[in-house]
Amino acid sequence: MLHDILGYLARRIASDFRKSRGRESRVSEAWIGVRIAEGLRFQRAGEIGDAEERYRSVLSRQSDQPDALHLLATIEHGRGKLDEAEELVRQALAVQPRAVEYLNTLGTILGDTARPEAAVQAFRGALEVSPSALRPRSNLLFLLNLLPGVSRETIFEEHLEWARIHADPLLPVRRSSPAESVSESGVPVRIGYISGDLWGGHPVGRIISTVIPLHDRGRFRVHCYNNTRTQDGLTDRLRTCVDSWLDVRDQSDETLAERIQEDKIDVLVDLSGHTRNNRLNVFARQPARVQVGWLGYLNTTGMRAMGWRLVSTDAELPGAEKFHAEKLWHLDGCPWPWVPPEVAEPLAGLRKECPHRGRVTFGSFNSFRKLNKVVLAAWADILRAVPGACLRIYGVPAGACIERTYDQFDGAGIEASRLSLFGASDYSRYLQSYGDVDISLDPFPYNGGATTCESLWMGVPVVTLAGSGGFGRTSASFLRQLGFEDLVCNSLEHYREAAIRLAGDPDNPHRKRQVLRDRVRAAMAGSHLQFVQGLEQSYLGMLDMSRSRYEATC
Repeated sequence: MLHDILGYLARRIASDFRKSRGRESRVSEAWIGVRIAEGLRFQRAGEIGDAEERYRSVLSRQSDQPDALHLLATIEHGRGKLDEAEELVRQALAVQPRAVEYLNTLGTILGDTARPEAAVQAFRGALEVSPSALRPRSNLLFLLNLLPGVSRETIFEEHLEWARIHADPLLPVRRSSPAESVSESGVPVRIGYISGDLWGGHPVGRIISTVIPLHDRGRFRVHCYNNTRTQDGLTDRLRTCVDSWLDVRDQSDETLAERIQEDKIDVLVDLSGHTRNNRLNVFARQPARVQVGWLGYLNTTGMRAMGWRLVSTDAELPGAEKFHAEKLWHLDGCPWPWVPPEVAEPLAGLRKECPHRGRVTFGSFNSFRKLNKVVLAAWADILRAVPGACLRIYGVPAGACIERTYDQFDGAGIEASRLSLFGASDYSRYLQSYGDVDISLDPFPYNGGATTCESLWMGVPVVTLAGSGGFGRTSASFLRQLGFEDLVCNSLEHYREAAIRLAGDPDNPHRKRQVLRDRVRAAMAGSHLQFVQGLEQSYLGMLDMSRSRYEATC
């Protein structure tokens, strides 16, 4: 986001300087422009304190300077101070109500505070000002997946519109011919992974760190194009087990596409989709003949250049092809391999009984932005039907989010004493928190993924409402693979009934922590290598199909 803001501000500040009248005004505008540019450089370098000092110095001279207010909002957002961030960006919008970047930042904050309808309105406001604005439209696509009641047809059309404006015009007119049949040649296949999440704090980073080391290095060469500055020990480990690693955050789309062509990548895999730090406009230039979407975004990209999307059979039902610009390649079993966390507590160290003196405790561990009003209303219904039951929600941002959550449950007749709201914590403490919960309630229409696996591993069953596509069927896919079909629900009423029934049956095997972990362990035995081998066969099949289609058009 900051890279876009920097270019936008540099152009506008220069324009304002030219338009300002009088020497004193020009000097003042120049000073403000210099201080904001310095702050941006510090902010991009991660020196947040120095950046904040520059912005506040501007506001001490001009309290309503909108760029300084907006950039301070991005700093507070990064710190998790969402109330402060929202107030600052609204102040900036009071000065410049049609500023696209400000509206985009407001939409992001509203989405993170579980107000998806308001977030969508902010993004659409930005697009009314600038229909070709890339980031608000991509952010809009992601938010539509979180909104209950939005049809797949509508979401698909919005993805096609994004591609029509931003991606399809970049598609090359002529494409190079494919290599010889890879299934018969002895030349290693070059796989390229592009992601903005190659670090341990993101589920994509943790999952792909299981896949990459298991690739057959006699048949495949692995290249990683890392599009984030956030790096940790997992990033370092990944860097050591690939044939080529390139940090690409500061490379333009065109430059990166040229580099991928130079690397002669056979299969280019997008791990981000329409999420932050994506490089979809690199794929739009089609630097590799086979281009695949997988893992980070559980829906279509809308792009003609993205030839395939990897899905599990359970995650996308028959007929889903009509909602995809890509062809679907179905994987057997789960949509990705999952490895138990290294910091997981022994189950013997967790509470074996309900933490509230025998009363059932439900829990939610998913991102707070998934918890829309329909989800909270369903959870309130469940609490009313289970006398004395409590609900613990983790990852609630401090401030107004807490008050809004209490208010919604109060409006549904659930007193505050039955709720416990907690902020985000480090990964080890997050896992320990499962010891205080008996049953996890999955949100919808955007279900859990890694969160569902973690809950099961920590001995807590997950009740899920299966939707119509990838975002709404990941939990169902995992639960069915583990034999927990009765925890997968196909209607809201069924979802309520399953949660209530499980809460009323303390002898249910799903309520036994060690039973759940043993089931997960047994299902995973030997599965990771098998999954990667199937993934490799999928890549080879796509390459050979690409060659067949090319020959058919010659």
